[in-house]
Amino acid sequence: MRKVITAGAVADLTNGFFSTARVRHFGDVPLNESNTVNAGDTTLVSLGLGYQKEAYKLELEVFNLLNSQRYDIAYNYNYRTKSDVYNNLNPDGVNGTIFHPVEPQMFRVTAMLKF
Repeated sequence: MRKVITAGAVADLTNGFFSTARVRHFGDVPLNESNTVNAGDTTLVSLGLGYQKEAYKLELEVFNLLNSQRYDIAYNYNYRTKSDVYNNLNPDGVNGTIFHPVEPQMFRVTAMLKF
C-alpha cells in the first residue's frame, strides 16, 4: 500500500451533545509484485451525533456515509471456480482479481446506561 490516511475527531458540543467524524483512505493498492494490477483507492467516511449525561449515553452513527462501492480487500491470482471444476472448464485456471466490497452504508444507534 502506498499511502494510508486515517483521521478522526470528537467535538464536545453544548448541553451534553457531541459529534464524531472519521475518515479512512487506502491509496492505490498494488496487487502484484510488478505493480501492473492495482485495486485503486478507497475512502470511507463515518459520522456520529450523540447526547451524553453522567448516567446514560445515546448515539447515532452513519458508516460509509458516501456509500463507497470500492473494495475492502482484493487479491490477484490464478483461480478456478466451483463451476469450472464441475464442468471441466479452464483446467489451468484464470488469472484475475477477486475482491470483497466495503460494507454498505449502515446506521447504528447505541444506548448505554451506567449503573
